[in-house]
Amino acid sequence: MNLDTIYEMDAIEGLRTLADESVDLVVTDPPYNIASKGRKTIQQGKLQSTMEAFGSWDARSQLDHDILIMQVISEGWRVLAPGGAMYMFLAEQDLGYFVRKARQRGFTYRAMQSWVKTNTIRRFYRTAWRSSIGLRLYTS
Repeated sequence: MNLDTIYEMDAIEGLRTLADESVDLVVTDPPYNIASKGRKTIQQGKLQSTMEAFGSWDARSQLDHDILIMQVISEGWRVLAPGGAMYMFLAEQDLGYFVRKARQRGFTYRAMQSWVKTNTIRRFYRTAWRSSIGLRLYTS
């Protein structure tokens, strides 16, 4: 791969082209596995299923999603140079799982970082609001 070039490709395939211990930082935002035909959202003013809004790429079986996350963590570990770090964006419900899997692979958990989103929309049931917090796992 060339430096200063944007590649449109599967991230796992891209990571596999990199040499061991060759990068200082991995930043990844893998699928949250939240798309479904039954969940609803609003996209461009139109009520639709999250499957329609987000696409089928964000709907996997739990096993397939777990395998994908382990591939991301394993390839991230392999390509990181000593002293490197990985930041992984994630859904709240996956926090414990991601931390456990990263530790099992050899990462050191450093912090859970969060930020407040200003563009959340109301849920369509129970008058509750969607979370306005985004999470990012920091490991090295």
